[in-house]
Order: sequence, then C-alpha cells, then structure tokens
Amino acid sequence: MMKPFLIVLTLYGSAVLAMTPPPPWEVRYSPRFPLSIIVGLPIEDGSPLRNPYKLTITKAQPVFDVALDDIYAKGLLPYDALAISYEDTQLSDAVGPQKVIDHYCNRTVDAVMGMAYVYALAPVARMSQFWGNGVPVFTTAAMVDELGDRNVFPLLTRLMGTYVTLAKMTLKLVQKLTWRRFHFLFNDQAVHGTSHGRSECFFSLNAIKNVFNHEKNIHWTKEMFSEQSTTRDRFTELLKKASMDTNMIILCASPDTVREIMLSAHDLGMATSGEYVFINIDVSTGSHAEKPWIRANDTNSPENEKAKEAYKALKTISLRRSDLDEYKNFESRVKERAEKKYNYSMVTGKEYEMNNFISAFYDAVLLYAIALNETLAEGLDPRNGKNITSKMWNRTFVGITGNVSIDQNGDRYSDYSLLDLDPNQGKFVEVAYYSGANNQLHQMSDFHWVGGQPPKDQPICGWDHSKCDNGPPYLIYLLLVAVIIIVALSVGLFLFYRRIKLERELAAMSWKIPWDELEGDDAERKERKKKRSRKMDLYNHPDQLEALLRSNSRRSSSSGATRKISAMIDRKLSIFTRKKSSPSDKIVENNHSGNHFDERVHSPSNSIATSKKKSSVEDDYDNNTKKSVSINNRKHSLSRYSRGSGGSVETIQMQNNAQIFTTTSTYKGQMVAIKKLAIDPKKTPKLDLSRSLLMEFKAMKDLQHDHITRFAGACVEAPHYCIVTEYCPKGSLEDILENEKIKLDKMMKYSLLHDLVKGMYFLHNSVIRSHGKLKTSNCVVDSRFVLKITDFGLAELHGLEDTASMEVEEHSFFKKQLWTAPELLRMETNRPLKGTQRGDVYSFALILHEMLYRHGAFYRGEDESPSPREIIANVSKIPANEDLWYRPIIPEVSPVDDNPETVKKLIDLMVNCWAEHPQDRPEFNVIRKIVHSLNKDNETANLVDNLLKRMEQYATNLEGLVEERTQEYLAEKKKVEDLLHQLLPPTVADQLIAGHAVQAESYDWVTIYFSDIVGFTALSSKSTPMQVVTLLNDLYLAFDSVVDNFKVYKVETIGDAYMVVSGLPERREDHASQIAQMSLALLQKVKNFVIRHRPSEQLKLRIGMHSGSVVAGVVGSKMPRYTLFGDCVNTSSRMESNGLPLRIHVSKATKEILSKDPDFHLELRGEIEMKGKGLQTTYWLKSYKDTAVPDFGPEFR
Repeated sequence: MMKPFLIVLTLYGSAVLAMTPPPPWEVRYSPRFPLSIIVGLPIEDGSPLRNPYKLTITKAQPVFDVALDDIYAKGLLPYDALAISYEDTQLSDAVGPQKVIDHYCNRTVDAVMGMAYVYALAPVARMSQFWGNGVPVFTTAAMVDELGDRNVFPLLTRLMGTYVTLAKMTLKLVQKLTWRRFHFLFNDQAVHGTSHGRSECFFSLNAIKNVFNHEKNIHWTKEMFSEQSTTRDRFTELLKKASMDTNMIILCASPDTVREIMLSAHDLGMATSGEYVFINIDVSTGSHAEKPWIRANDTNSPENEKAKEAYKALKTISLRRSDLDEYKNFESRVKERAEKKYNYSMVTGKEYEMNNFISAFYDAVLLYAIALNETLAEGLDPRNGKNITSKMWNRTFVGITGNVSIDQNGDRYSDYSLLDLDPNQGKFVEVAYYSGANNQLHQMSDFHWVGGQPPKDQPICGWDHSKCDNGPPYLIYLLLVAVIIIVALSVGLFLFYRRIKLERELAAMSWKIPWDELEGDDAERKERKKKRSRKMDLYNHPDQLEALLRSNSRRSSSSGATRKISAMIDRKLSIFTRKKSSPSDKIVENNHSGNHFDERVHSPSNSIATSKKKSSVEDDYDNNTKKSVSINNRKHSLSRYSRGSGGSVETIQMQNNAQIFTTTSTYKGQMVAIKKLAIDPKKTPKLDLSRSLLMEFKAMKDLQHDHITRFAGACVEAPHYCIVTEYCPKGSLEDILENEKIKLDKMMKYSLLHDLVKGMYFLHNSVIRSHGKLKTSNCVVDSRFVLKITDFGLAELHGLEDTASMEVEEHSFFKKQLWTAPELLRMETNRPLKGTQRGDVYSFALILHEMLYRHGAFYRGEDESPSPREIIANVSKIPANEDLWYRPIIPEVSPVDDNPETVKKLIDLMVNCWAEHPQDRPEFNVIRKIVHSLNKDNETANLVDNLLKRMEQYATNLEGLVEERTQEYLAEKKKVEDLLHQLLPPTVADQLIAGHAVQAESYDWVTIYFSDIVGFTALSSKSTPMQVVTLLNDLYLAFDSVVDNFKVYKVETIGDAYMVVSGLPERREDHASQIAQMSLALLQKVKNFVIRHRPSEQLKLRIGMHSGSVVAGVVGSKMPRYTLFGDCVNTSSRMESNGLPLRIHVSKATKEILSKDPDFHLELRGEIEMKGKGLQTTYWLKSYKDTAVPDFGPEFR
C-alpha cells in the first residue's frame, strides 16, 4: 500500500538531485573529524498516525549522549569524532527530506538517523545512495515490508526489524494452539477514504495476512474501524458480527481503544465465556504495561474491575524488552541525563518514559561506531557510506539489550513477547517469547485461559449461541424419536420408489440415438442400409476423404489471414471435389465449437455421395483411419502462426460467404449439432455402458436451463461415437468477440456476461458440479442472442477418447489449455477430467478479459506475442509473490463505457477470479451477485422486453458501423489539415485547403532572425551522424518551445541554420521587439542546453537580425514551401555570419526601431565590412527590461 507515495517521493527526490550540483567532496574527500550525524525527529509527539512510536528530539537527545559517552569510553572512536545535529522534521514528508538535503548541500551529513514519519523516511533512504559515496540511513521505525527492497533503499538499516518477524511469531503461536480461523479487527484511518496513508496496524496485520495465505486451511476475515469516530456501541456491533465467523479475534489499536473493545466483549459475555480469545498486536511503544486496564480517572471503580475481568481473555504480542541489568542501568542513566541536562520533566510536564524504539538509537550509534572503527583500522574512507553499510549488515554485536543481530538485508532480528494476565499476580507477565534470529517460539510458563483450556475453532456458536442448538427439552425426546422413525420409513419408501424409477429410466436409455436417425429421410436411410449389407471393405477408397472433409467437416480458423488462406485452398481444391459432391449438398450454419479441431464428423444430411463407391459413413470411417493425419498437418501448418484471433477453431469462411462451425443434422425435425468423439473404433469396437456412464447420460438428459445447451442424446455405435446437442446459429462467443463488425456496447457485454454467469452458477449447483473445459469457443449464442454454455459433463465418456492424436500439433494442443487453471496445469497426472469449480472460476476470468478488451485469448500486450506453449509454461510456474503472476495484460483504457467505480469493480472481480491460490477465488454465487448488480438495469422480468433489447442492440451495430466510418474519415481529414498548418502559415494553409491559389504578398516592414552554431562543422567531424541528428533535434525542439511564446513565424531550418520572421503573414508593429525578445530567450535556453555526447562543451549560438521589406509566397507544387524574397533576407544572413558567438548582432535599421522602446539596451559595435554592403554600422543587443544576455564567461563578453 506504500507504492503510491514511493513513486511521488521518487519524483521529488530525483528533481532535487537534478537541481543540486555535486558537492566538492565527491572529488576531494577528506577523512576529517568529526563525522556528522543528522537526527531528523519532531519536537512534539504529533499525530499518532504519523508518529506511532512517539519518537521526539527531547526523548532521543539523552540516549544519543549516553551512546557517545560509552563509545568514547570504550575507545571505539576518538573523542568528539561524532557530531550530532538535531533537525525538527515536523512530521512532514516535505520539510523532513528538505532539511536533510540542505545538510547534504552544505556537506554536513555523513549519516542520517531517526525520521519517525515513514513517508518522510522513504525519499531520504532512496536518495542517500547518490550522495557522494553514499550516506547510511538508520531508522528505529519503518517496519513496513515495502522499505525492505534493497534495490531501492540500499543503505537503509532498520534497528527494529520488519513486521514479517511479527507475522512469523503469530504463525508459530496459532500453529502451537491449532487455530485455523481468525478475524482481524483493527484501526485504520483509510476506512474514511482519507489520503493520510495507512496505519501501522494495517501494515502489521497485512504482514500476518500474507503469512497466513501461504498456509493451508487458514481462513480469515477482517473489519476496519477508525478510532476517532467509533463508539463502544459500534464495537459491540463489530464483535457480534465477528463472533458469527470465528472464536479467535486479532486486535490492533491504541491501548485505550483495546480497552473499549474488551469492555464491549465483556458486556456481550465473549470475554468471560471461555469460548473466545483476543490477541492484541501491540504496535505502539512496546512499553509492557503490567496493568493496561487501569485508567487514572476511575481507579478502583467498577469499570476498572470489569476491564480486568475482560483482559483475562486477552493475549498481547509486543516487542520484547530486555531484563538485563545493563539495560536497567542504561535506562537510569538516560533518565538522569534527561533531567539534569535537558530538564525533561520541567519542559514537557511529564516523566521521561523509555521504550524500545527510543533505546534502539543507542544500538544504531554503537553499530555505526563499530563499523567506523573497522573502517579506520583498515585505512579506508570513513565517509564511504556503502562500505560502512556493508560492515554493519549480516553481523551480530553486543548492544544495550544484549546480542543484536542484523541480517543480510539490513534488518534486525527482533524478539517478541507474548504477555498474559496472571490471575495470581494480578498483572500481565511474559509467558512466551519469540526469537527472530532462530525462528523459535519459547514457552516460559503456562498460558492462562478463562475456561481452563484454549478455546476451540469449532463450533462457532456466536456471542448469543444462536448458531448452536442447545437441544430440546427431555420430555419431547420420545416424540422426536417417533417422528424420526416415521420420517425414516417415509424416506425409505420414497427412495425405494425413486430407485425403481431410476432403474427403469436407465434401462430405457432415452438418450440413445441410432446413427441412422441422423442421416436424413427414410428413403435415404434404407438405401444406405442396402449398401452397408454388401459388407464392403472399410479400408479402401481414401480418395473420397478430401471431398467429404471440405464439404461437411469443421475448419479451424485462428486469424483473419488463416481464414483467407484456408478459403483460397478450398476454392482451388473444389475443382477436384465438385464432381464427387452431391448436387443437393448444402451448407448449414452452426456455432458449436466444443469439438476437437482435428475431428472429422460429417453432417449425415450432406454426406450422401452419388458415386457407386462405398457409403459416406464407410468413407468417413476409412478416411479417419488412413488420411486424417495428412489433412490435419495441412490445417495445423495454417493455424500454428495465429494464436489469438479470427474466430473459434471450428470456423472457416467459405467461397459463398457461408460459415460452417460444426457438423449439423436434423433430428426429430430439429436442427442439432453433432460432436464426434475421438474414440478409436479399433480399441473400442463396442462401448461398455457401465452404470456410472448411464448415470452421466441420464443426468445430462435431465438438465434444463436457459443458459446451457440442451443435451439431445448420444450415438454409441462404432465407429460413429458422437454427442448430439442443441444447435445455436449465431456462432460462439469467440466468433462474436473477434468479429470487428459486431460492436458490443456496455449493455450487450453485461448481458452476455450475465448469461455466462447464470449458466455456470446452474452447472455448479447441479449434479455436473463443474465444467472443466470452459472457454469462449464453448460459449455459444442462439438466434435470440442468448449465451449458452456447451461441451460440459460426460467426463467418463471423454476419458475414453484417444488424446494421442491431439498432441500431434503442439500449437493447438497447448492453445486448448490457455483457459486451464495453474493448479490443474501442474497436475501432469491424475488431473480430474471434469475439472474443478475453482478452476472454472479461473477460466471465467480469462473469458471476462476477452469480453472486456476483445484482444483474443491471453493478451500480453502489443510488444509480447508468446506462443501457447510458452504461456502454459509460464502459468504453470509457482510464483514467489502476487506481482509474479503470469496473467493477461490489463490495458489502461476503460473496457466499457461506464462509471469508473463500476469498471474498477469489474476489473477487481476479474483479478480475484484468476488468483493463484484456488481458495482466494470467489465462487459463482458471489460472482452472480456482483454481475447482477452491474446488469440489473438491463435484465427485466419480461423475457420479451429483454430479447427486444438485445435485438435492438444487434440492429444498432450497423448504424454504429456507419457512424464509425464517418468519424474515421473526419479524423483523417483533420489530421491532414493539422499537418498542413504545421508546414505553412494557417492563413496560407486555409487558402490551399479551400482550393484557392496563393498570391505572393509584399510586406513593408518585417524583422528577420538568423542563427547558426559556431564550430558546427568541427563538431560534426568529431561526432557520428546519429549524434549530430540527435543534437539538432534536441536543440530545435528546445528552440521551438521558446518560439511558440512569441508572435513570430518559423520559416525553416537548414542544417544548423535557424530562420524566424515577425511581421508576416500577420502584419505587426512590434515585429522587431518580438524578434529581439525571442533572441534573448533563445540565449537563455542555450545557457542551460547540454550536448548529450559532449556535455562539457558550451553550444556557441551566433544570432543576427535585420528589419526591412520582403515578398512572401508559396513556391512550387510538389512539397510547396512558404518562402521569403528580398534584400532584407540577405542582410539578415550577413548580420548573422558577421556576428560573434553567444551574442546578438543587430543592424542599424532594427536598432532604430528598438530604440523607440526605452526598455531595450543596445551597445554600439561600430562599422564592419559586410560582403555586398560595404561598411555598415551595427550594434549588440544587451538586454530587455530584466532579461539580459547570459554571462557565458569572460571569453564571450
């Protein structure tokens, strides 16, 4: 959550570095003493949101004094080797970094400590690596995970570690007690949507949540509140809600707020029942108050007693305090120094209070001194921050609290205590502690539980036991038993009846469809039966295959180019196949895309050949066994280069503009779709109809829903194994999404999305349970534009298919798995045939991405086009964190024309659905509610109204297409006009656009500016052509930005020459003034201009100007140019060539005009010989008002 402010502060820091010149010690580094330590802290405690640990200058000063005394006494450094300066950061992310930067600019900083406000620490820690050889930064706060990135903060040392250690301690505790369900209840000001950042409670519990997420079977919920606005009544409501989900509540808030929560828990009976436990995460000062329930204003009052009773159910996790005598002696010395030297009590009005975050400054100074001591002993530079930091990390030293260990990332291994209320002592004591260095939880004494034993995860009864049944009165037990017996008998009879009915239905096999009933009318079926009775060899005449394939089977189309190539091949081959096809053959549109792309199922109604050879059925069998591989190879070669677009893999564009999506036939007067099963008839000459398979067929037959395709039946006759389903003529969702002519607005997208969700919700709550192959090609659209899901169920039947043929072509094999969830891809064996429900949610997320952005499956951006195999390999890898998930790119453009909140809600749904961990993905009942809220305005109770809306949208697609083409034309027209306005003056360009001839025009008075670069030829000879082009481009871009601020017209640039005029095409009286002011501005720009490949050289611009009359007009018909003619042009050029570098040469004519304005200051140059002009008196322009020619050094004055 800290990334936004890190980005902002990065820009801020980069700007400071860009403006600040490198200090002299980057070149001349003196190992002088003292070394300067800058301590950035506030004077006052300030807001607990910005200073949760109450770090102030007045509290830190005595700690630093004692630390210096000990360092000098131990002889680690010479006396007065360290000088400490205190700066009031005012808890500001602007003031704090600025004061440290001021020290850097003044060369008075060798180390930085403090920075209580984490948003002020971040820019300092980021920039310190660029200050000389680096400046080490120490903090006793800033435990958030984001500051642990040492690529960004390489010199930051954290003396109090990171919240990850706290999370590990919490995990050890809950594992010890076998707790798996938790509720986080914490304070965070972001509950109001403010912009003050997140609280320390949020960061600490977020670390715990991340650790929990990597554990199996740990479930958690959360609730935020604001301490400033939440009352005890509100806490009561939050606790009631939490008690319905778990018995373990993890708290994080200020001590006063924790007391209020525990009092609310006492009122509800949760703190006294022994069924609940409260774990308090102490992220304040770690003061280890022994009696935190007592408040001074009501000591010994009933409220305090009630709070003490409630705190018996509370366990507190806090930073561990040292109990060493050395630490106690240190604390006494610090308090004594605070009173004697700084009059702490008198100044602040309260007694000095030590905490772990204040005392950690002692260890920071000591660690720095140890590293300096080693550096000096080795004869190295003590101001080399990078070297100093390397000596401080990955080491252990004896600090004021005992052994202090710093890991290889610069973070301290912190120790945490588990505090529990001892009923015998009447105070909180340490019952266990966690050692961060060895990741071990050590129990020191028995835990104290209200109920005598730890609460259990189950059952979850709620604060009022409303979720648990306490049992009925004993007197009605007998009645209940009687009722149960009667109900059991009734259920038994009912189940017996259902069993008999089920067996009859299974035996009837109403789903079974003979192949003959799919082959046309009765006469045709009789004729084919006669032909089959001749017992012809099923393995000849392979020459009929290609004709049948091209007339009846499905085609694959992965892109527009592939579709055109395939259609062209079919037109060529049709010459050889037309004679073999029946004249009555017809093409039937369908859209079922559930078949494998390499299957060869013929529409029986179209497969009757007039030839006297074998029947089409026998040919189909023969060709499938002998020739399918060669034909497949041709199709594979066409499709392997087009992964993402162009329609479903079963679609091809024929020469008569009809589309064939899948095999179709007429069954009982209805058009149906036929999906051929890849079951090898040699291996399975007869299908074994087991009971489980019969149950699957029956379940499929019984399914009825508006958003799934109806299962008509199946043919189980070898070799014609196939599935017959409802036929939808409008194509698959993939075909619709990749047809650019079909425009889908918000209503249409939401309607299709809602249909998909309703269909999946039904499947997941039916006996099918999951789909397993959900993708856009398995979502089909009927004639009413209602989306339906197809190719689901019958997992056992699909398990009989021969998958070896599918693996012939890698592209298609891997492409079919693009929608498969990562956890399923990693199952090389034992992958469930029917998939999983959470896997379907992942597939839904990818479909949602396709629907929203219409960039095809698994869009990875314009610059990245991985193959399906590469995508599957990347998705299968186990990512280290959420940022490494390999998922489709989410473009910045809004996918639908809707309000930003709705769009964000939709994108968040998509991201949650493709989460890496299956348990993190929502179920379809949750998805259904979210999508329904998006589409509630479009979904009406009246089916006719809903269908009319969809048909109206389909009709308006044509109007939208015309409007789009018109807008494209107008946009292109505007681009041409804008380009012409850049090449010619607007008035001249408008005449040419209107078709008028542009007449040359005379101007009595204009001022012309010329400039070039002195030494450009020599510079070019020492540079590469690309460097010269880059130089001129940078220079003229800078010049153009200046020219736009004045009433002038840029005529042209030739090489290093730059020509500008004022006074035309729009006549102006102040033309000379505009050119003069522009010249001064250009020299100002040149002053700061840096040549990229020669940054140490000063660009020498020579400027000349002259005023007079010219004639201007457009010359030429090809590449026309607006050109100036007249002696004024030549004289202006002479003024430039006879000038001096970095000066503005002005003619006498221009000087007379400028002299009318007293703000211009010119200096007489004298008479110079000018080619073609003789002796001419010229002048130098020095300044205008407060703008003068920059000082480029004595050699250019």
